[in-house]
Amino acid sequence: MMRSLRSRLVVGMLVGMSALLAAAGSTIYTVQRRELYRAFDDTLLGSANALALLLHPGPFGYRLDAEGLARLPAGQIREGALYQLWSDQPIDTMSRPRWVGRSPDDGGPRDEDGPPEEGRPPGDMGLPGEPGARPPEWDDRPPPKPESRGRGPRPDGFGRRPPLDERELWRGRETGELVVRSASLEGADLPRLEVPGDQPRFEMITLPSGVYGRAVGVRFRVLPVGPSVLWRPPAEVLAVVAADAGELEQHLRFLGVLLAATALGTMAFSVGVAWLAVSRGLRPLATVAQKIGGLDETGLKQRLADGGVPPEIEPVIRQLNGLLGRLDEAFDRERTLTADVAHELRTPVAEIRTIAEITLSRVRDAEEYRQALSEALEAIRTLQALIEKLLVLARLEAGQTQVELQPVPVVPVLGHLWRQVGQAAEARGVTFEDQCGADDVVCADQSLLEVVVSNALSNAAAYTPDGGRITVLGSRRAAGYELSLANTGCTLSRSEVPRVFDRFWRSEAARSRTGLNCGLGLTLVRRAMEAMGGQAEATVSHEGCFVLTLTFTAVDASARGCEPHDDA
Repeated sequence: MMRSLRSRLVVGMLVGMSALLAAAGSTIYTVQRRELYRAFDDTLLGSANALALLLHPGPFGYRLDAEGLARLPAGQIREGALYQLWSDQPIDTMSRPRWVGRSPDDGGPRDEDGPPEEGRPPGDMGLPGEPGARPPEWDDRPPPKPESRGRGPRPDGFGRRPPLDERELWRGRETGELVVRSASLEGADLPRLEVPGDQPRFEMITLPSGVYGRAVGVRFRVLPVGPSVLWRPPAEVLAVVAADAGELEQHLRFLGVLLAATALGTMAFSVGVAWLAVSRGLRPLATVAQKIGGLDETGLKQRLADGGVPPEIEPVIRQLNGLLGRLDEAFDRERTLTADVAHELRTPVAEIRTIAEITLSRVRDAEEYRQALSEALEAIRTLQALIEKLLVLARLEAGQTQVELQPVPVVPVLGHLWRQVGQAAEARGVTFEDQCGADDVVCADQSLLEVVVSNALSNAAAYTPDGGRITVLGSRRAAGYELSLANTGCTLSRSEVPRVFDRFWRSEAARSRTGLNCGLGLTLVRRAMEAMGGQAEATVSHEGCFVLTLTFTAVDASARGCEPHDDA
């Protein structure tokens, strides 16, 4: 399989060009062949019609007008054409009709015509201009009138149809019909075509000479005239005219070779043109690739210019610029995270170092050492909590946390975790109100639910002023279970609320009030909720309360586990 885009485009263009040339060449060849054979067939049909017009009924039978055959203008009958006629009635083809009257002894005229020309069958006239064709001579003088009109015996030859000399008839005894042939057939036969009805039939045949030819068959009828209508039947005639098609086929072969050579030459020329055109068309891609190759992690703020490039490449450049923007933001977050982590770790480490240095500055009694160790232990616990939150957050963002959803009661979890984090808040007069139903159940992972509730309660307890109130309210919704935690004393503006889920983000007022709070609690809440298929949102109410809304997926009561389901 070709991997080069240039090769694919060139091959595709050549395949399309080949198909187009093949279709065009085939169409031209087919049309030319049809037109040439149509013209060829027209000449054959015209020759057959000309022969049909030369057959005339007479008072004594049917005759072929040899004189009219000789007088036909050039082109009326195709040059070199062969013809053959089949008829069920005798056809007189004498160049001079002989009237048989009185016998010589009675003074009647003698037959001055001699035997037929040597080497030519009786009645074989040939076409005009053909070697050996007899010149047409026709005597239209009427026969002598009879001398007696009585009923007695009449002299021989008077008052009856003169007999026809068998030497003047072309006969086909094998078919029982009379046959008229072209002189150039030399006694051979053309194929007798089966002609249905009055429509001509064209067919490729092999001529008696063995060459490839084409023939037309025409069937027509010659009606008698005069009194002979009463006793002479119509003549059914089948005319077959054929000609050598070798020259025509030679022209068609030359046309086919010419078309093939033209197609091959065009393809050879198209290869170079297509390669050059595709190379020039792909040049902007090489330019874009060169610019991308010059970027590194320190130059992500640069953007690729989309001016002067083809419209087809502009979407690619826009997407690349968007990708560069997202990468720049990701790198900024990583740099910010590194700085924030260092800052947050420095605070408890500095506190522990300060406690140790002050304690070791002089000799102290056991109680002072115990107090110093207690303060150091509290700083270590804060440091440990920060590290654990970072580890949990890293696992959640990397998708390495295994989530097992199950129905979990809400009230026991809230009560247990508030007792752990709410002692300091209650000492400041903060009131905790749990308004969840005793039977409320959420679909969650047990460990992640504890992470979510613990961080949410810790955040509320840390930012609720003295004498404030924390309210937890649970309610069932169509999409699942909704748990809302509201605390009074919020100082955030509405523009700052969306940033509460950013890592290590805290407002200036919050930093001064919360001391060691690191700003990862709500970030963990959102990541954990997303891992369980839920979502977390923050708002500020009109009463100045910070409201954290946690939405859990619905519980499937018919199963031991719980699965999300669509609301009807």
